[in-house]
Amino acid sequence: MPWQGYHSYTLLANSGVIVQFRSKDSPLDISTVELAKRIHGSLAPATTYHGLMVKSSVTVWLMEALPGTGYLFTVGSLTPAKQEATITGMARFYADSWKNAQAPDHGVMHLYHTKLETLLRALPARFTPILERLQNGMAHAISQVPWVLTHKDLSNMNILVDPDTGHVTGIVDWADAAIEPNARPEIQTRYPSPRSGIAAIVHQPPRRHHSTPRDIRQNICLNTTTIIMTSKAIDVKPLVERHQQPPSTTAIESKLADILDQALNSTAAPTAQTAESIAGSIDELYASEYASDDKAESYFWTLWSFYIELAKRVPADDDARQQLLVSAVGKLKGRDRGRAKVWRKDTAVWSDLSMLGPCMREAWNFTPKFDNSSGDNAAIESWLNLNSFAARLLGASITSWDNFAIWALREGLEDEPKNEVARDAHLAVAHEWIIHASRVLNEKAREPEDLDDAGKRALRPGKLFRGEPGLNAERWQFWGERLETLGKEAGGEEGVKDKALKAAETIKSLKE
Repeated sequence: MPWQGYHSYTLLANSGVIVQFRSKDSPLDISTVELAKRIHGSLAPATTYHGLMVKSSVTVWLMEALPGTGYLFTVGSLTPAKQEATITGMARFYADSWKNAQAPDHGVMHLYHTKLETLLRALPARFTPILERLQNGMAHAISQVPWVLTHKDLSNMNILVDPDTGHVTGIVDWADAAIEPNARPEIQTRYPSPRSGIAAIVHQPPRRHHSTPRDIRQNICLNTTTIIMTSKAIDVKPLVERHQQPPSTTAIESKLADILDQALNSTAAPTAQTAESIAGSIDELYASEYASDDKAESYFWTLWSFYIELAKRVPADDDARQQLLVSAVGKLKGRDRGRAKVWRKDTAVWSDLSMLGPCMREAWNFTPKFDNSSGDNAAIESWLNLNSFAARLLGASITSWDNFAIWALREGLEDEPKNEVARDAHLAVAHEWIIHASRVLNEKAREPEDLDDAGKRALRPGKLFRGEPGLNAERWQFWGERLETLGKEAGGEEGVKDKALKAAETIKSLKE
């Protein structure tokens, strides 16, 4: 098979049967896959267990080969009519689960309570009343919905469709499936739901559930619409063609685009395994084609330039995908792939994150003009997204670049804003740095670094701050006061005022 899972290796035999070898870290539950077959019929593969490999913990399975192509490979060519067929097919898939309610799994209920207890212990006291209300009301809320078989990994690789019609032909990879309350959406696709027709799919109540058919139709219609409405896809491929470049660079970027497009635009929520998969693919690409002193430098420069351009396109408030990019960098940093010559220096391939710093510095040269033009509005959005990415890297201690934070906050808080557009943009940028990296910045401010003359020039104060260069307690306090002042002047658009005041309060709380 051209695409392999994280915990499995799959082969298509000449006979048309699929043979799958699975790691003990991701076992299949035979009763679950049999239940999926009973509920979903031809959409779920018939599966049989054939024991362990000799002297191994790897399990062997035979599966029915289902027709169709992964949604990932067809989505770009589906017409609106075919998209509607796909959406209708997924609505039927959910309806089948809904109509075949299962007995509640008390182990899952215990897990929910355990997670809430963990949050109660870990979060600040102001969240306690909310969490306690959740604990007290959870059992009643869950009792109002059926427990159903839930796939839990409906990525765009696990949904098979007929490319000629858009009809759903199969759902594969049931390793994470479980019986859970039908109270949350599982999947997202790129297209809005055509509301007509979906409600009519469910024409009878699920077993052991006493809602009226009308209630059920309304609930399914609302739930399906929630499932299918989505955040905007990140268009990765055009980045490869954004400017003229040598064929060697285009070749690297094309391969990186394939890796990152699949991860960022998957319909499944990103996980630690997703970040590990990104890091592993980037590492393997380096090891297989570029692990030599004459190629490494070019690879790293291309990698991080492309990665940063991609980060500029992920919205700052898209926490899941921003954090996925950051986590993947962290996973890369933890890998050992030997050493390489970069800029004539011997560097550790991943732990030094070779060339990431220079590429980020290059990206910092392109700042918005704050002239309220349509082009500049797009530049402001990219600038905010980039600052969010850099702030999260610093906050996770993956990098130690407080200079980018100082430059961003100096421009935004230590000089008078050019206009209201500039003020609000700078406040939004400051919010990203304070919210995502306040712990690290506060610690650095408490123990100022001794700067040489070059460092003092680079990290000099702006016109409104009269203190010393670099990051120090006085400057940290000034930023908090300035955020409060500018925040009170800001309007309510895009929540800028609230963000500024929240950032100011964060700084104040860390001083106490």
